[in-house]
Amino acid sequence: MALIKCKECGKEISDTADVCIHCGSPIEKTIICSECGKEVKSTDKVCPNCGNKLRKEFDVKNISKSNLFKNKKVVTGAIIVVVIIVIAIVANYLINDSGVVESRISLSDVYNQIGCTDYYCDLAEDGSYLEIDSNPLDIDDYSSTTAITLVKDANEALGFGDQLYKRMGRTRALDGTLTDENENVSVSWTYHPDNGIEVIYTLK
Repeated sequence: MALIKCKECGKEISDTADVCIHCGSPIEKTIICSECGKEVKSTDKVCPNCGNKLRKEFDVKNISKSNLFKNKKVVTGAIIVVVIIVIAIVANYLINDSGVVESRISLSDVYNQIGCTDYYCDLAEDGSYLEIDSNPLDIDDYSSTTAITLVKDANEALGFGDQLYKRMGRTRALDGTLTDENENVSVSWTYHPDNGIEVIYTLK
């Protein structure tokens, strides 16, 4: 807030006041002529100095500084909200080794993506693990090629290289339970001629 002098009594008053608090005289509002830059009455339709037709000019003297401050606060708040939203969106993504941005791992998405069925696959209700069984009926010396393909596709969808699939293919019954992991998922598997290969993917 700035102080100006009342033209009637000469005492200082706020530049935002409509009337003088000392003498009660109305305060004449002024605007700036866009043509000559002179102060003129806000009620004037034509500038008495240059004859310019006046439109609603920017009232430099009588604008409220508190309103400017409030506007700045609103703009700053809006910017902060936008930044938070952007950070939240970016936080939902991960960057893999090749620099490609991909969404966070979801075993439920993988289940649907590779075409799992309840016969070969078991997805936890909370999505925390996915199990693939190549011989759910435990038929001697049998492994479903469909289930084996599901394992290969799951490995790829979860970011495991071909090396893991080859390790699984070389697994023997006497090897017991083998494990591997990457940034997001742990995987364990066992193999037996009577049971086939059983693979469990677990979110970290």
